[in-house]
Amino acid sequence: MRMLVTGGAGYVGSHTCVALAEAGHEVFAIDNFANSDESALTGVSALVGRRFEWSRADIRDRDAMAKLIAPGAFDVILHLAALKSVPESLKKPELYWDNNVGGMAVLLRAGRAAETSMFVFSSSATVYGAQERVPISESASPAPLNPYACTKLAGERMLSDLVHSQPDFRACILRYFNPVGAHKSGGIGENLKEPASNLFPMAIAACRNQRTVEIYGTDYETPDGSAIRDYVHVMDIAEAHVSAVNFLASDKSRNRGDAWIFNLGTGQGCSVIELIRKIEKVSRRPIITRATGRRKGDIAISVADPSLSEALLGWRARRSLEEACADVLRPDDWRCK
Repeated sequence: MRMLVTGGAGYVGSHTCVALAEAGHEVFAIDNFANSDESALTGVSALVGRRFEWSRADIRDRDAMAKLIAPGAFDVILHLAALKSVPESLKKPELYWDNNVGGMAVLLRAGRAAETSMFVFSSSATVYGAQERVPISESASPAPLNPYACTKLAGERMLSDLVHSQPDFRACILRYFNPVGAHKSGGIGENLKEPASNLFPMAIAACRNQRTVEIYGTDYETPDGSAIRDYVHVMDIAEAHVSAVNFLASDKSRNRGDAWIFNLGTGQGCSVIELIRKIEKVSRRPIITRATGRRKGDIAISVADPSLSEALLGWRARRSLEEACADVLRPDDWRCK
């Protein structure tokens, strides 16, 4: 099948392009490179060859999307383009609503006009907010705590409304927990233009450069006082998109009457302090830490219940957190000697 991947130069997007192409699909990626680089797409091309094409485009450009998503052009749209920094969304919420929600509306309008019948949406576990029951299942009521999460939930509801209005339109919403790691080749990985705001890349940078990494909050009600997250290898997440496409194309996805929602996580929690110790073990280098106060919008525990994804998509996370650490360190001498 022919796939359109928005945000194809992004962290998850680039790895998803590889997974789709390796599964035999034809992949066309677009990106506006607001917080990514063309080198990611060059890396994808080197890994998959002729099954991959790309161009520069912004999902908010109505004319460009209408021209690109012509009738019969694509079998599936996989929408991964988004601004994704929680701290930035708290400072600049209007940018997040314009890009994440406004762009989604443009894309859905173009897809509907072209009668593209399948859609996979990159959402986030942040839509759950702070839940009392952990692990978190897809049936938990969303309670977003920041503008980024609110825009993701708005995108989900927009997509759900479109499914309600079009019986033949099928959609999957994939709620990522915490993507980490990189392609084992070292050819692609997380390559941000702006400084990272999430722990894993900050800890990796601290390992490589002997910088200090801040631990935001050591007074949570967790065994070691630091926040607990569900870290899932980015290639496992990429492969989940292949599973989602296969699911939508099968009879199992028919007659739903709503968008399907799936958690993408391991079901295993790891604290901030535990993660830093794992990176130290894999890299064989100490990481300098400094305890600071909690960040606005952060929660104590976020761990997935991935059982629905395993039951319906036939997907589960296969790679370990230690493997993710090794894969992301490998391009720069993964032992950090």
